[in-house]
Amino acid sequence: MKLWADLGDAFFAWLKFPKIGVSLRFQWTGFTAPKEKNMPPEYRYFKPEEVVGLDPEYVSKLDMATAKTAELDPNGKRTPFFITSGFRSIDKNESIIGSVPNSAHTKGLATDLRVENDHEAYLIIASLISVGITRFGIYINSAGAITHIHNDVDPDKVPEVIWIKGEGKPNSDPATV
Repeated sequence: MKLWADLGDAFFAWLKFPKIGVSLRFQWTGFTAPKEKNMPPEYRYFKPEEVVGLDPEYVSKLDMATAKTAELDPNGKRTPFFITSGFRSIDKNESIIGSVPNSAHTKGLATDLRVENDHEAYLIIASLISVGITRFGIYINSAGAITHIHNDVDPDKVPEVIWIKGEGKPNSDPATV
């Protein structure tokens, strides 16, 4: 738009003072930006570096759930999702106390989300359920406060499950987690 305004100004200046010469030269270079194939999808609430290794369809659900928190909150406030753990290599997963060998994190189908309070935990879980995510782990600290919510969409695991676990504690039954 600025180019057209500048051209208009130059034209009107020439009409007022015809002795002033105005020379504008344009040359098409033929450059067009290349269209890259296999570009990562764009998400509204997540940066690409936050979701490296995660399944794009799963991240799309997380993105929709983040938006849904504003609809669920009585004040209309959106609750941001802070991913504290997403995709994990098998080596990284084995180094974490309480992780399971067949973790959905190693398949890019799970995240752990930081939680500030019980109301935020409710909004996160309700919004995730609304977009079809139904597996949850609720992590609590030594004072009993919720600190993280694990969620995943691993088709090899039992759906519609919620478990509660102390942070850094080993699993009592890894087959169910």
